[in-house]
Amino acid sequence: MSSTANVTRIKGQPSVRDRVSAAEWEARVELAAAHRFAEYSGWTDLIFNHFTLRVPDEPSCFLVKQHELMFEEVTASNLLKIRMDGTPVGTDEHVNAAAYTIHTAVLEARPDVNCGRAYPQRGRHGACRTCPWPPLSLPGRDDVL
Repeated sequence: MSSTANVTRIKGQPSVRDRVSAAEWEARVELAAAHRFAEYSGWTDLIFNHFTLRVPDEPSCFLVKQHELMFEEVTASNLLKIRMDGTPVGTDEHVNAAAYTIHTAVLEARPDVNCGRAYPQRGRHGACRTCPWPPLSLPGRDDVL
């Protein structure tokens, strides 16, 4: 039995993984990994940038980190799920207005786009076509902004 299962039983509440679809959980894991990779690569500016990812089986929702978290603190379980109208799903956590405003505009206008990122000057090199590595993307998703 995993340690997650033990913690879930102790608290008496299902874990986030137990409350979301398999597709959403995979998206959460990938998005958290993208945050960790950006931190490792030095592409962050404390808490002032973020990535988003549309929820695969709920196209009217997307995932984003809590504004107050540093990139190294982001996990699959603490990502926020937000509807396109800015309403958080399953939580009363504060929604970052910049994340909502920027990303909903793109995600609503472009249903074919599933990922986005907002980054400061230091992070821009991650999207540069002249760098020796490709732009940051998530496995199976070649639609990163």
